[in-house]
Amino acid sequence: MKKINFLVGICIFSAAFSLAAQSNTIIDTFLNEKVATYGNAAYLVLNASSRLKDEATVNDAVEYIKKNDWRWRKKKPIIHKKSETITLGQFCFLITKSWNYKGGLMHRIFPGVRYSARELHYLGCFKGSFAADRKISGEDALKILGNFIEIMEEKQKKENNGENES
Repeated sequence: MKKINFLVGICIFSAAFSLAAQSNTIIDTFLNEKVATYGNAAYLVLNASSRLKDEATVNDAVEYIKKNDWRWRKKKPIIHKKSETITLGQFCFLITKSWNYKGGLMHRIFPGVRYSARELHYLGCFKGSFAADRKISGEDALKILGNFIEIMEEKQKKENNGENES
């Protein structure tokens, strides 16, 4: 059952975005990572949110974040090296930042890794512990990203249907 859910998630992710062959290689690498890395995670999130061109590389993703000075604390930049591991909270923060997701009250007051993880857990992007400092696999990260995209698409459809009915 888990494999079927995973395959459905991958299909949704693939259908929603036309990623280049280079992206497929990165996705394969990411899926095989026992602990997800910053570089590949940043590339997939930024590419899925259309912040990168299809021909962009992992280095381009890291540079995009550095250039835009994304931080989860005043003095701590998001990415140090592309090969470093990423935590659940950091990955969730990349997602919420990439989509400019406002979230709930606490997420708006204290935007960062802790409340980004709680927010995506509340949305139903993942089950289990939402401890922001826990390590995640590439497979888990891709599931979270796919679920977030699916939830945002459903939300957009509901908003569009509400406008059409008025």
